[in-house]
Amino acid sequence: MLLSAPDRTIRRVCIQKFHVVTESGYWNKVDELAALSKDVLTEVHTPGEGVVKACFARRPNYNNLVPALLEIGVCDELLIRCGLSLHIPLRSMSGGITRDLGKMLTNLQGRDCSLKSKYDGHQAQVHCDEHSKVTIFSRHLEVMTDKYLDLVALVPKIRAKGVESLIIEGETLANRARKDVVIGTVKTEVKSIDATSADSGAVSEFFKSATDVRCEGIKVKVLDNLPNPDLPPDDVDADRVLLPPSTPQKRKGAAAAKAKKKSSANDVVVNSKSSTHRKALLATYEPDKRLDFWLEVKKHYNTSADTIDLISVGAWHGISRKCKWWSPILLAVRNSGTGYLEAVTKCISGFSDKFYATNRAKYDPDDGGGTNVNSKPSYIEYGGRPSVWFEPQEVWECALADITLSPTYMAALGLVREERGLSLRFLGFSRVREDKGNEEAGTSDFLAELYGKQQARALQKGEEKIRDAEKEEW
Repeated sequence: MLLSAPDRTIRRVCIQKFHVVTESGYWNKVDELAALSKDVLTEVHTPGEGVVKACFARRPNYNNLVPALLEIGVCDELLIRCGLSLHIPLRSMSGGITRDLGKMLTNLQGRDCSLKSKYDGHQAQVHCDEHSKVTIFSRHLEVMTDKYLDLVALVPKIRAKGVESLIIEGETLANRARKDVVIGTVKTEVKSIDATSADSGAVSEFFKSATDVRCEGIKVKVLDNLPNPDLPPDDVDADRVLLPPSTPQKRKGAAAAKAKKKSSANDVVVNSKSSTHRKALLATYEPDKRLDFWLEVKKHYNTSADTIDLISVGAWHGISRKCKWWSPILLAVRNSGTGYLEAVTKCISGFSDKFYATNRAKYDPDDGGGTNVNSKPSYIEYGGRPSVWFEPQEVWECALADITLSPTYMAALGLVREERGLSLRFLGFSRVREDKGNEEAGTSDFLAELYGKQQARALQKGEEKIRDAEKEEW
């Protein structure tokens, strides 16, 4: 059974098991641990906690993890016992996110990279074994094989010669057909370029072209691993390869000195004398991490962007780093005619960790009172099933980059299309409007008005491009 793994659960597992690895060996008795100070306990438990988290990221299944812990405790062998396994989803790696194109160019420091438009789609993790059995998982580790039968048929045919089994990740377009898909009729226009981050003009133009066609932004992936003369040589061809886990930990004193002497094919130890030289950016895959050699540059939510006041009405349990909080959060507009609240989007951007913690405490179904959470109110229009429904009481100002027609969200249904509502994409939380109540939140009529303005701007921009092209031709 696949479960989310809150930090407190992993910590409890680490503490309760019989063997905890330390620099000096193993602690075998719980009473010996109980006699230690809080600071020492933290130092003792942190390495073991890192090992358990690394295992859970690669095989998030308690039925495998707990028996292994009971048998061998927390040690390096656990990483082998509970490593990758076909048809069990691993937690996805994520790219670093920035809305500053200049910062991205600076971070890559002239390296070769590949840029691709970031389309609106669903992440798919595809497992294929030597018998051509295919299983497909979503970002949230849910089985969705039946939704993509065309991929089930395609993947065994495209694996390279000599490859028996594989795990790959990719993006499936949101507007693709779901049933009776014929591979020969599928047409995807995926734009990409290879460049260096020194080609600022080409990179900027590509980013602009992506956002002009309503993409969320671009993905930037490092292609090279230029050697640093002050770094040890690396004979491993790490590009696109999933390596065994390395779990760096913060250490002090003698532990830090001992750690500096260690190195492996997966660890790059930077000499303190060469701190001004750039580090190698290995294009490897690290489950459940957000790394700098893969960047996502998203649309800017600048001061000229449209804003709308929305009501928070529900949320889902966060995953990975956000497992202790609510994320994403469901937001709604108000229908001024019926008084109903119409769900319009899920929001994950613009929140600080402090905000997440405060929001989780406010909408906690286990707090005993339950005054801020309830079952689904009859006046909320939404067909999905969040983990928790909020008592609608807060208005949030959000900046938006795009409004799109939606078959899922019914906000403004009939105001723009009879069979489609409107949804917000690339939404960024700005602030809580403590000066406003629910009755002053944005309405579906206002949302339809913003959509009309967006379409008018797109039409004008298209006409300008045609005129520019005609001038160049002339």
